[in-house]
Parts: sequence; C-alpha cells; structure tokens
Amino acid sequence: MKFSSITYPATLFITVVATSAASAQLQDSYLSDGNGTIFHLDSDTLVATEVGQMQIGNLFTDMEYLGDGRIVVNSAFAMMSYDLNTSTQTTLFTSQEVQSEPSGVSLLSGLTLQSDGDLYFTSLLHGPSGRHFAGATYDPNTESIDLLAGSPFPYLYLDHHEISPGRMLGTESETRTIDIFDPSTGIVETSYTLDLEVYSFVEFDDVLFVLTSGNHLYTFDHTSGATEFYGTITGTSDALLGITVPTPSSAVAAGLAAMMYTRRRR
Repeated sequence: MKFSSITYPATLFITVVATSAASAQLQDSYLSDGNGTIFHLDSDTLVATEVGQMQIGNLFTDMEYLGDGRIVVNSAFAMMSYDLNTSTQTTLFTSQEVQSEPSGVSLLSGLTLQSDGDLYFTSLLHGPSGRHFAGATYDPNTESIDLLAGSPFPYLYLDHHEISPGRMLGTESETRTIDIFDPSTGIVETSYTLDLEVYSFVEFDDVLFVLTSGNHLYTFDHTSGATEFYGTITGTSDALLGITVPTPSSAVAAGLAAMMYTRRRR
C-alpha cells in the first residue's frame, strides 16, 4: 500500500538561506521525526532541539499542539497524546477502533484540529473486502469517533489542514499532490501537483507553511498552488514529518487542552 512505501531521506546540515518570503515569520514550533522524537524549533535560527521522545516505532505521521504542553500524535496504528511537561504518553484510540475487519490491517494518517474542536484524520482499512479509505473525526470531549464513510479517498494523506469549515487540505507525498476537498463528502475541489514532497502543514498569522523532504520549509498559497522557499531546518539527522505551532489554531483548543488533561485513559 502507498503508505508503507514512504521513505525517510536523510537530512543535510546546511545553513538557513534568506528568502524573499521575509514578511512571513514562522513562530517557534514543535516538530517530530519518523521515530517519534519531539523537537523544539527556534523560529529565528531554524535550529531544532530535542525535547521529548515517544515510543511509537517508525510510523509517525503527524502532530497537533493543544496547549499547556500537550500534543496529539498520529502514529499510524493509534492516536496518542504526549505531555511535554511530564514526558508521558497516553493512547486515545487505536486504528482498529476506527475501521476493523477480520484479518484486516487498519492505518491512520494525517491530523488537524478543526474549528469545531474535533480532530480530523484519514483512515484506511485493508482487509478481505478490499481497501476502504475515509476521513474520520475524534471528539476529545466525548471521546467519540465518527467515520465519515461518505468521503472515500484513493490513498492516505500524510497531513491535513482546515482552510475553512467544509474545506480541507490533504497532502500525498508519493504523488506530490495537495488536494482541497470537502471532508464530509470527499469531493476534491482543486488538486495541485508540486515539485515538492510535502509532509506537513502549519499556519501562523494567516500564512500557511509546508514542511517538505530534506527538512525544508516553504510558504504555500492554497488559492494558486504557489510555493516560496522559506528556509531549511537543521539540528537533526533524520527526516522531519510533522510540525505544529504552540499557539492553538482556534479558541476551542484551550478547552481541548483541559479536556485532554482530565480525560480517562481508554
């Protein structure tokens, strides 16, 4: 399956290059590589410093910061939370709780915090009845999972980003495409084919950035598909796959952080 064919190229240690996108300034962020190592990114130098380590194997796909030092991490076979303050991790739910079939393999991919407070991700079931791709949501308040069965996809997206309610970005690195689609129906509105292998989205001050292979950052205009080089992240020899800003992307995220702190473990 396409998800398992992704490779993680080695990172080159090179100097950050100045760019004409100087008006766009990324905030200090958190990053993770494919082995679950969590890094803090200095926005001025683009140097990553290790601040945590999760036990998730090498199938990490994305992360989302909820506030108060808490991060939700998609590890392909489970969704987990990680507390940077205590270095503890908790399993929220497994991929089989989203889609399950005898002798089937289920995977999760991509992650974004929607404006309604739900976490959106992509689900794949590969079993005796074939492959079933769909979007899904998780409500941290009720702990409920909603499989959006009416939103099929031809592959797993590595990451998602909500442009506005009802409009979602998805990046697929193997085909180097970024789609804009309706998460409730799966209908693709626009598809961009890039010369970049995009792993993750992050937005700050209304500027959208993409993290690509080689640990490069670009700005991305979802209205035109245009990209502009921003800089290269150094400080890690492994490929970075996820990035999230420590400022919650919406007002509801502060409430979500409290929910995550008090919730019971599944």
